[in-house]
Amino acid sequence: MWYALRIHGRLTDSQQAFEMAEERLGFHVNLFMPTILRQSSINGKTVIRRHRLLGHYLFLNHSVEQIEALRTLVPGMDWLRAPDGTSRQVVPDEEMHMFMAVAKAYGNQLPCFPIEAVDLEEGDLVEIIGGEFDGVKGVLQSQQGREGGRVVLNVGNLFLVATPSIMARHIRIIKFGRGNRHPYRLFDAHMTRALQALRHKLGGEGLTLDDTAALLTFTRRFAQLHVATVSQASTHATLMLVSYRALGDDKGYLDYLQRCRDLLPSVTGEVQRAQHLAMLYAATGYPDYRDKAARIVAGWQLIAANDRKKRMVTEWLHLPKSAMN
Repeated sequence: MWYALRIHGRLTDSQQAFEMAEERLGFHVNLFMPTILRQSSINGKTVIRRHRLLGHYLFLNHSVEQIEALRTLVPGMDWLRAPDGTSRQVVPDEEMHMFMAVAKAYGNQLPCFPIEAVDLEEGDLVEIIGGEFDGVKGVLQSQQGREGGRVVLNVGNLFLVATPSIMARHIRIIKFGRGNRHPYRLFDAHMTRALQALRHKLGGEGLTLDDTAALLTFTRRFAQLHVATVSQASTHATLMLVSYRALGDDKGYLDYLQRCRDLLPSVTGEVQRAQHLAMLYAATGYPDYRDKAARIVAGWQLIAANDRKKRMVTEWLHLPKSAMN
């Protein structure tokens, strides 16, 4: 656990004071004090100096007793109070390590802004996978029409830090943001691709490179997704099932087959239940799923020209039978 403090005075004086404190107290000071290089002109000469960043924040990974001992030797250090006003401000280890990783990657151009500047509930909660920010979690801020973007970290409810723009293939979505309707767009687009790939697989043609890339990207991107509704859980689970089936990933297939079976009693909406059963049939070839879906479809006396989902469900019931029994 890290404690957040403020420190006043010149940066070089503080650094020297910490070095002297280490010698006197007999332990290594584990601190993080973000700084930035600034260029100025003095008497016509260009001078580059290092300054404190982020309102003179200082972060110490020590006990309260050790920090109090440091405060007697390092001038200008004040505790920051948590929002409740009664306890000291702490930053969890995971948040601190992610913040340090982003700060290191940025060098001296770390972008920080007030915590009220962004509605964190609106964006998707994500984890970065791969690259120099691997494991960093935060809220995704995407530009219109893009699936990648900057990932914003909340550091101890003190401020926000943003990564550079991250490509979509390096982003795993953990939870969709409040009121976000793009899951349906993403899922509908992948549904067409996944079932097309499954046709290729079951028809003996084999997957195309585009099929494989799309399936791997989807399963990687949504493997840890926490969904908010039964309908969304149904669509997500059956898409993962079909994707893993097409990829020939037995472990992923069996895990999601069980998940889809467990979900089925809760899926009560007529169209959603028919979709759930039809995709189970597409992935497994079990006729019981086909027959149950067909009984629902038979009640749709007229499929409206603009009722895309009903047309798709009807089409899925005529996929080649799965070889998996």
